Amino acid sequence: MQLDQSNIRITNHTVQNAISGAAKLADSLGNLLWDAETARLLSGPKQHAIAREINALKEVLAAISAPPAPQPIPLTDGVELAGGFAGIQINAPAYFDDPGFLKWLNDPQTNVMTWHKKGSAINDYSDVVVMVDPSLCGEGTDSDMPEAIWDAVVMYTRKFVGEGQSRHIPVWITNLGM
Repeated sequence: MQLDQSNIRITNHTVQNAISGAAKLADSLGNLLWDAETARLLSGPKQHAIAREINALKEVLAAISAPPAPQPIPLTDGVELAGGFAGIQINAPAYFDDPGFLKWLNDPQTNVMTWHKKGSAINDYSDVVVMVDPSLCGEGTDSDMPEAIWDAVVMYTRKFVGEGQSRHIPVWITNLGM
């Protein structure tokens, strides 16, 4: 006899229902095993052996019904992971009061990482992230901000991160009231 597989469809839902039903059965068997009437019919060692088997079944059912662990996104050509590099946060509401800083932040030509909407009022979400060159010589992608503020950013980066970095150093400038 040959099985016609064209009409057989087992879905994930079907499998999960079967596992759920088996788990309920194992629970029922476990409860029945310790029922007074069953306990009277079985001797202690047999009862404990059956209980171990039911518990093993429950563990297997729990393992196969658990959702699969998320898999990491595979690396492909052109993707590089970096970690362990340093960065700092500077909470400086005074920078956000500076007219030159505001002009720089709102300039359409300024491509800076920020939640701030250019042209709108400054608020607590107007954070800015700038990148300081690892040489700490004052270069950086955002060194065109007002010179006094940029010099302070580089000075703080030198003080808290130090030399010897191999990548640009992110500096998160926040506007949280003090």
